[in-house]
Amino acid sequence: MKDALANPAPLGLMGFGMTTVLLNIHNAGFFENDIMILAMGIFYGGLAQVIAGIMEFKKGNTFGTTAFTSFGLFTGLEGIPLHFDQKTCLIITTVTMINGARSNTQPTRATKRPGVF
Repeated sequence: MKDALANPAPLGLMGFGMTTVLLNIHNAGFFENDIMILAMGIFYGGLAQVIAGIMEFKKGNTFGTTAFTSFGLFTGLEGIPLHFDQKTCLIITTVTMINGARSNTQPTRATKRPGVF
C-alpha cells in the first residue's frame, strides 16, 4: 500500500516559524497588536499546525503528531485572550473559578489561584 499523503512537516514548521517571527517583531515594538497577528496566530500558527499534526498521525509519526498538535493548539488558543483586555480575562477566570467551586468536585491548586492569561 503506497502512502499518497504529502509530507506535512513543512506546513507545520512554517506555521510555527512564521507565527513566532511575527509575534517577535510585534514584541520588539515595530507594529501594534492588530488583526493580522491574531489571524496569523489562530489560523496559520494554530489551525494549520493541527492539520499538519493530523496528517503526521496518518503517516504514523508520533513525534510530529505530538509536536504539531500541541504547538498548534497552544498557538491557536493563545491568540484568543489577546483579543480581550485584562479586565475581561479576569472576569472570565473568576466566573470559571466560581463555577468550579459550586461543583461537587474539590478544586485543585491551580483553580484556587486567580490569574490573567
